[in-house]
Order: sequence, then C-alpha cells, then structure tokens
Amino acid sequence: MARKADARAWASTRFAGMPTELSWKIFIDRYTMKDANRAFQPGDLAVVPTREDPRWPQKELAEVLAVDGDRLRVRLLTGEARGEELERSRLSCDRPLETTLAEVAARIGRGVAAVEPDDERRATWARAFAEEIEALRLIPGGRVWAGAGTGLDLTLYNCYVIPSPRDSRQGIVETLGQMIEIMSRGGGVGINVSSLRPFRAPVRSVNGPTQRPSPGWSSTRWRRG
Repeated sequence: MARKADARAWASTRFAGMPTELSWKIFIDRYTMKDANRAFQPGDLAVVPTREDPRWPQKELAEVLAVDGDRLRVRLLTGEARGEELERSRLSCDRPLETTLAEVAARIGRGVAAVEPDDERRATWARAFAEEIEALRLIPGGRVWAGAGTGLDLTLYNCYVIPSPRDSRQGIVETLGQMIEIMSRGGGVGINVSSLRPFRAPVRSVNGPTQRPSPGWSSTRWRRG
C-alpha cells in the first residue's frame, strides 16, 4: 500500500532543504521513494518529462494543479520554463513519497541504525545519522540515499567489479546475467573484458571470425562461436 505523501511539505523550505535548484531536482528524481500507483492529488510534487528524447530526455519538478482521470495539469517549479503550465499523462510522471531532505535523512537514519541490538540504541543512532545527513555534514553514496531504509531489495553499493567473462558463449551469458542482477538493484558494474579474444580472431567451431561489439557491450570486443 502506498504511503501517503504530505502534499505541501516540499513547499515549506526553499528547495526542500537542498542548497540549489539543480540539487533539489536531482535529489527528488533519483533518491526519493516513489508512489508506484501514481495516486496524484492537487498540491502534490511531481517529476514530469519536459523533453521526450530517447538519448537526452529532460525532467523538471512541478506542482500538480488538477487531476482529470489519467491527465495531470501541472505548474513547473524548476527549469527555464518555471511557472509555465503543462498537461501530462499521469503515467509519464513520478509522484515522490518523500519530498524533503529531512524525510529522506530520517529514512536513511532508521535504515543504517537497524543493525543496533536494541530499540534505545536504534533510536539514538537513527536520530544522530538523520541530523548529520539533514545538515549535509554527512553525504552518503547515491545508492545509500536511494535504498537505505526502504525495505526494498536494493544495493547500498554504488559500484561493483566482477570477474572477467570466460571466452565462450556460456561465459559471456553468465557475466551478462551477473551484470543484469546488479544493475537491476541500482548498482554499477566495472569489468575487464580482455579475457575475450579480439575482433576478427578465428572461431574454429563456426569456421569464421569474431564479430564487432554487441550494442550492449559497445566498449568491448565481442565474438561469435
């Protein structure tokens, strides 16, 4: 069941506690929990698309003015067109359940303090972490911002280095599977693919050369065989 967001909590502090408009926008878009049902109400904060480009899409923050079925009427709060009113599909927009730095700091504090052995220590350390994060004296990694305290199966590590793939079809597939599992939980993957033979090396099993890189591995050497 979706947690109810305070429709106007974001408006009580300039940039909801973040130092700049850009940091506010990035923070809300990337590091807050979202309502999977997109149950928008007037006064809600929304992340809305303003440029539908497959390579360089753009989003801005907006206040929801009206909800009409699957259509939203919003007023932009960020960007060059700030103050402009737009209509957008409800499904194209995200509804943050956390709209201020204080809310996210409290959630992270609870998450990292959960390892403490008793309620008193958990409360003490949750409060201590939350205070440091809200004051921006402690800046966690991006995956901690996004995942700590959510109860979701997300990684709290930003980056992983995984073993080089074996030089075979099965080896490549196994490595891709590892990458998919890590990336689906928010982690980034670094990998050394020098274990794969170079472009146009012979592949005896098919009597042909290796192929050019696959679109998904554009910076690697790829082969068939």
